[in-house]
Amino acid sequence: MLPDQSDQSDSQQTSPDDLRGLEVFNTSTPPKNTSTPPKNTSTPPKNTSTPPKNTSTPPKNTSTLPNSLSSEIQFGSRPPPTRQRLLIMSDCSKLDKVKTFLQSYITTDPKERVKYYDVWAEKYEEDMSVAAYSAPTLAVNCLLSNFPGSREAALVLDVACGSGLVSKLMSELGFRHFVGVDGSKGMLEQAAKTGLYQDLRLALLGTQPLPAQADMFDVVIMVGALRIGFAPVSVVRELCHATKPGGLVCMTRIDYTESGYDYKADLERELQLMEEEGLWTRIDTEETDKYMLDVYTDNVKHGIYRAGRVYLYKKSLR
Repeated sequence: MLPDQSDQSDSQQTSPDDLRGLEVFNTSTPPKNTSTPPKNTSTPPKNTSTPPKNTSTPPKNTSTLPNSLSSEIQFGSRPPPTRQRLLIMSDCSKLDKVKTFLQSYITTDPKERVKYYDVWAEKYEEDMSVAAYSAPTLAVNCLLSNFPGSREAALVLDVACGSGLVSKLMSELGFRHFVGVDGSKGMLEQAAKTGLYQDLRLALLGTQPLPAQADMFDVVIMVGALRIGFAPVSVVRELCHATKPGGLVCMTRIDYTESGYDYKADLERELQLMEEEGLWTRIDTEETDKYMLDVYTDNVKHGIYRAGRVYLYKKSLR
């Protein structure tokens, strides 16, 4: 901390008592004493010369502020850092770790993908929180706004349930009966710890049949698995098959093209075809530009999000 310059200037001022003393001394020996004031008065310039040295330091200190923020202001289109942007920057080291982890396991092979979910299971929820993963909340909100029945009585099939994020949210809102399906044993172990599931089933979507009885569930929900390497497009027919007539199917998809394959186009063709076949009716489709931070690329450093979509269908009564 810089010294208080006002305190320094006060300490250098001559008091009235000192002045009176000088007058008495000067009147006793005028020739000798009158020569000394120039020597005494010459010292204040030496003392007063130090404040400029002190005052020169604040510019040096304040100049460091832009430098310390420079890497932050470069984010995005260089707007002033908002609170949300600063929160993202505070988690940059964690986001980098998540990005590095995900990129180290880039694969479209479902069996290989399961291996890294087994490794990731214990840290999954913490890492996805850092990545601002909003898909579970978006899906549950969309479902609730269109669910007409009793939440306590409803039987829910949570497909690709992972560690249980979706069922945790739904249980807080009154749902009580859950069956979970996932291809990762490590994830199912985490889901079991929630105590929310009456049954948990291990199955790799697309390579094994969905282990669910036909026309059984009031709600079938699948969050985060509609992409290549997770669940093939054909799985949506299995979701519909497991749903009770009049029940709801809720799904989410991230906008992400892998290996040049347009998953979105194939998925939406299949959804439309099933509607034309009379299997179900579309109730709602919601888009978001903040599905999650783009932890798959360096865009995450700029606070850029991936977009996504929520689909909600009602199974036909026939």
